[in-house]
Amino acid sequence: MLKYVHVVMLVTVMFCQTVSAEWADWILNASLDGGFEDNVNFGVEKYMRLSDLTASQSVLFGRYYQLGDYFRLSIAADLKAKEYKRYDGLDNVYSGATVALTHKCGWGLEAPWIRIHSSAGYLSFDESMRNSLMYNGGLTFGKRFSERFDMLLSYNFIYRDGKNSKGIAGFMDNAFDQVGNKGSVVLNYLLTERLLASLGDSVYYGDVNSTGEPDDFNTVKSFTKALIRDTTFNSRLWTYRFEALANEFTVGLSYALSGHTSLNVSYIRVDGYTSDLHYYDNLVSTNIKYSF
Repeated sequence: MLKYVHVVMLVTVMFCQTVSAEWADWILNASLDGGFEDNVNFGVEKYMRLSDLTASQSVLFGRYYQLGDYFRLSIAADLKAKEYKRYDGLDNVYSGATVALTHKCGWGLEAPWIRIHSSAGYLSFDESMRNSLMYNGGLTFGKRFSERFDMLLSYNFIYRDGKNSKGIAGFMDNAFDQVGNKGSVVLNYLLTERLLASLGDSVYYGDVNSTGEPDDFNTVKSFTKALIRDTTFNSRLWTYRFEALANEFTVGLSYALSGHTSLNVSYIRVDGYTSDLHYYDNLVSTNIKYSF
């Protein structure tokens, strides 16, 4: 039912009349990204953790509508593509749309603001068994404390509607169906006129995928919710879905090359926990972004 609520909300707002808007402005964000990930399959055992280099591109295009002194509506189309050097079955393209309504609680740069958003899209992989409809809804609170320091707090509900695949006897075959809740905090501090430092942490509770060998079955069978044969990495591996608590720590630097362009580097550490097992992933990336 939730996915239909997202779709109705998106379609309704996209086609509604915005004649009451005080003014409108275009949105254009684009980025090119290169990175390294040391556990693309989120394997639990050291010998099963597979690493790869990645390259990605994204474009977001839309429009702002100022609905009054304190309200702003944004409607945007989103297109992303990601490629893997070794595991091309993970190559994917995402296309979707996002609607967001922002309320600023007063005048001035230090006035806090609240944004509610909803998005829907389709995630298509070279290995089609992973194809999924994606839905996301959430709330973000932002506050600037000075010219140099600001903070973001956010909550997101994430729903992934995946395809059913060839399952293993005794288990569900919808390994890529996922439901999760994520809360995040991000702190930004302007070190110099052009250099911004960011520190973030988030907690996720919900469904997670991991890929491993059949020999590991006895280790994971007690908490596995779905289990399928997965040929993305090789013909022997299985992908299973389970419920986990995950923490994601992020640190980054952003250098402004101009008023619209920035060069960014980041490090992300993901730690997932379920039963007595510990899953982790490290991601390092650099990108160049353009915003208008």
